[in-house]
Amino acid sequence: MASKLVAFRLPDDVVQAIESESRSTGKDKTAVVVQALRHFFELPSALESTRVDGLQRQMNELQQKVEKLSEQLNQTTLSQLK
Repeated sequence: MASKLVAFRLPDDVVQAIESESRSTGKDKTAVVVQALRHFFELPSALESTRVDGLQRQMNELQQKVEKLSEQLNQTTLSQLK
């Protein structure tokens, strides 16, 4: 699906809600806004964006796992040095 870069000014509370939803769902902020706008305008969900959302979620989960493993490795290394 083709997309176009647009810029909007949003109130702080809206930006905070977008960021909060992004963190809690693992979706990027663009996906959160697109999903909300599609819902508001009663547009069908695009299959492509569903696939991208799934891949984004998987990537975020993998990134969190890598960070956790990295922390565990650092802790193990530090405890071995003591």
